[in-house]
Amino acid sequence: MKNFDQRWLTAAKEARRAASEPVPHLPLGFAARVLARSRDLQEPAWPELVAALSLRALIVTTVLCLVSGGYAFSQWYQPRLEVPELENPLTTDLTWP
Repeated sequence: MKNFDQRWLTAAKEARRAASEPVPHLPLGFAARVLARSRDLQEPAWPELVAALSLRALIVTTVLCLVSGGYAFSQWYQPRLEVPELENPLTTDLTWP
């Protein structure tokens, strides 16, 4: 963006020069071939789009499931070095006959 004015003047000069050159004619039947090809492509592109995006969606959902499962497992599993003890054992609260 430092030399914007210089680039603008250069582009305008090239555009003026290009406008004076004659436009080449298209080959005979070119427009008919383009129209025929566009009519042949009337099939919907939805199956191709779904096929392209379904693999990506499968990969994203798999990664999300693995990450959320890993997070849930890390909250559930807590490695301890000592033997777990019961804070309120049930046997002391029960009356034995």
